[in-house]
Amino acid sequence: TKEIQEAFEASLPLDMGQILSIPFVVIGICCMAGGKWMKHLTMIALLTVFSTNVNAQNTTEEQQLRQQYYDLFTQPDKQDEFYKVSKQLKEMMLSKEDRHAYYTFGINDITYEINMHHTTEALQKANAMLKEMTENHDGHFDMIYNVIGTIYQDRGNYKMAKMYMQKAIDQVQPTDSAGMVGAYIGMANLESSVNPDKAIALADTILPYCRKYPTHYAYALIAKAQSYFFKNDSRMFFDIYEQYVVYKRENRLQDTQSDDIMATLKSAFDGNYQEALD
Repeated sequence: TKEIQEAFEASLPLDMGQILSIPFVVIGICCMAGGKWMKHLTMIALLTVFSTNVNAQNTTEEQQLRQQYYDLFTQPDKQDEFYKVSKQLKEMMLSKEDRHAYYTFGINDITYEINMHHTTEALQKANAMLKEMTENHDGHFDMIYNVIGTIYQDRGNYKMAKMYMQKAIDQVQPTDSAGMVGAYIGMANLESSVNPDKAIALADTILPYCRKYPTHYAYALIAKAQSYFFKNDSRMFFDIYEQYVVYKRENRLQDTQSDDIMATLKSAFDGNYQEALD
């Protein structure tokens, strides 16, 4: 009915681009939707790409800590435990002189704060990390610029979010395929509701880079589907939706939160607004 459709539209976030927020890692950002919690897409797998380039070199202790870390990431009521494990992992990365992984876990910590909408704390941590990177002449600024952009996106500040996400794109090296994926998907997510044509072009640009990261190929497809949703182009949306379903099946991907996002958009296009709200 018209009343249910209006309720659904009113319940959407001001910037639906946040559905795919935090290009490097996003764990369960939630928004209130019609009295129901809507979980946003998560991207912790991309962090694994960054920080575990040669998995065989990880010790059993490190593997156990990583698994514990990822499990705790979705449990905001266990902050003390999470930060204890995070501290151990970051110290371990520094002892291995793997500053890229060290910063990656630091960015994950920032994301942990963003997921709880603690944007002040997140921005403080991000600025501290940016200062540390600068003082140490490290070269991973695309990572921190992207997460700062996401903080502003979560605050609803499109202008600042876009400025930092563009800095991330400008800083990332073309040979850093994982970095390219994060930077471009981040900007595509931001632009999906504001400039969907640009978002589609960004997703198309990065799709070839995503081939080696199947989970993130699926995320790029979601960014395109989301953009067509905002263009109200049901034909193209359902075309991307079918690609998404086939790709996930062929690559045996398991991601219920991503599925929930696509199902919500599909329900809206199908006119099942109450189902989309639920």
